[in-house]
Amino acid sequence: KKTIPEFDGFTIDAKYQVMHGQSFTSEQKNAWQAVVDLCDEFKAADKYVISLPMWNFGIPYKLKHYFDVIAQPGQTFT
Repeated sequence: KKTIPEFDGFTIDAKYQVMHGQSFTSEQKNAWQAVVDLCDEFKAADKYVISLPMWNFGIPYKLKHYFDVIAQPGQTFT
């Protein structure tokens, strides 16, 4: 089972460091590396097929969480 990193605390701080072109603390670096690893895995695929139920006319939380984690500056967009 693949674990999606939580996007809180050091990870959010690291994102702002990236956006402002500043360096990381060691905790931020470790948190950001988990995001980078997930983005790299996403970018390595040729195609995606997503099949899931809609809940209250929306997508399940974990898929939204995945999208939120991989949509990062310098990783999946510039």
